[in-house]
Amino acid sequence: MAYRHWVWFADLRLSLRDKYALLNAFHDPQAIYEADAHMLAAEGVPLGLVKKLMENHSLESAEKTLRTCAEHGIELLTILDPRYPNRLRNIENPPVLLYTLGRIPDFDHTATVALVGTRKASKPAVEIAYNFAYEMAENEILVVSGMASGIDLAANQAAIAASGYTVAVLGCGVDVCYPTTSQLVYDQILRGNGCLISEYSPGTRPLGRNFPVRNRIISGLSMGVLVVAAPEKSGALITANLAADQGRDVFVVPGGINDKEFIGSNALIKQGAAPVTEISDIVEQYRERYPDFFHISQNY
Repeated sequence: MAYRHWVWFADLRLSLRDKYALLNAFHDPQAIYEADAHMLAAEGVPLGLVKKLMENHSLESAEKTLRTCAEHGIELLTILDPRYPNRLRNIENPPVLLYTLGRIPDFDHTATVALVGTRKASKPAVEIAYNFAYEMAENEILVVSGMASGIDLAANQAAIAASGYTVAVLGCGVDVCYPTTSQLVYDQILRGNGCLISEYSPGTRPLGRNFPVRNRIISGLSMGVLVVAAPEKSGALITANLAADQGRDVFVVPGGINDKEFIGSNALIKQGAAPVTEISDIVEQYRERYPDFFHISQNY
């Protein structure tokens, strides 16, 4: 497979809608790259898009990215790769290309739940998240989170502490540890305790605009999302709403009515999310619906 064409294609400053229109017409990025202006126009590609493709016709940057991947052991998964998770493939606007470090689990045959919440979490909220994630891992549920400070980091930490496997979806390149306070978990994941995933090429810095976009991957990989401690304005609410749009289960740990840390969480419950107060609220539901997942989920 010509990965350099996939990297070139993924890095193009085009909307995902435009990228998938091109893939539908030409089937793979190499054919898109090799098509001249007349061939593109003949397939109905708008003139403005043809111009952008003609102006971005160098593989130099893509080849540099592939050298970096080789140096760091970074694997690539294209949307056409059979290893690409079907759950993620079937959401609206899935990434055309994923970069991974670590052994990617079989998401489609594993009970997988994302755990998200505020970066500025109180100690009690962090303890709640940690305990839920620990018990999920003990019950053979794969824990997905974003390795951000606060709730996300606690989720990844707890899964590792429970001798489980965890996945961190990053808003930067998989060779970039952000925030630096997550370095220990980052290193533990690379030692075999999990997998790092990103749609951003190696070396990509953690720009603020990347994180809301990556949240669709966190929910897209998962069967359900558990929200712990989401204030009125929180990225966790974005993930929860994306999960609902994707047809995923949304679970919420409720909080006190005067607790600002849980204003967004409680609002989700009002909107129909399932309140949970103990791990059995989640585990028993999935054991009943997907019993086979719990027999093979440790085979990562």
